[in-house]
Amino acid sequence: MRLGEMKSEDICSVGSKGETNEQLVNAEPEIPRREPRKACITQIQEIQVTLADINGVHPAITELEKELFLPPLGFSLGLSLKSEQKMEIVQSALRAMPARLTKSHGKYRCIGNVRLYRLAVSCLAPSEEISALVTTSRDKRDVIQPNYLAEIYLLPAVLALGLDDVRRLYEIWKNNKDNQLFKSVLPLRTKTAFADAFRVSPASLTKKS
Repeated sequence: MRLGEMKSEDICSVGSKGETNEQLVNAEPEIPRREPRKACITQIQEIQVTLADINGVHPAITELEKELFLPPLGFSLGLSLKSEQKMEIVQSALRAMPARLTKSHGKYRCIGNVRLYRLAVSCLAPSEEISALVTTSRDKRDVIQPNYLAEIYLLPAVLALGLDDVRRLYEIWKNNKDNQLFKSVLPLRTKTAFADAFRVSPASLTKKS
């Protein structure tokens, strides 16, 4: 049957896309498609910042320490090291593992590598610049607090050095301590200073046969 020969009721029973009335009634409603959400990309910027420009540790961390009664944690640098050596070692460590900061209302706060940041505060002048990574995202407590606990519990457990490892590192250092690369990273000059930095006795560095 040509369109010109169709009856009016036949024409009414055909939809705009050629569907019949029955097909139109039984058709499932179209669900509007949503545009995929854009992923939130966190940008990290490496900077040099003075300790005076960092407004301490993030409140989420200090509040957690009070809540759990976390005691002050000691630092690995021994008492026999000269202040200049401590400063060099801390700066070298921060270049390798920068403090992680967040910025809010124009103020920096430390949210990562907290112990090293606190060590820097204890032995560097406020005017000293340190290496830091600034994140653009506003990390929340449910992110900051687990990360801090992992920093103080898991990292020492996973990365702890046994005495045999310290002995091997000592032998390598002893044979290369005049190398400029070693001088720039680990400015130690004596066996006692090395042992003190790694919190072992000088005698224990030499394995007894």
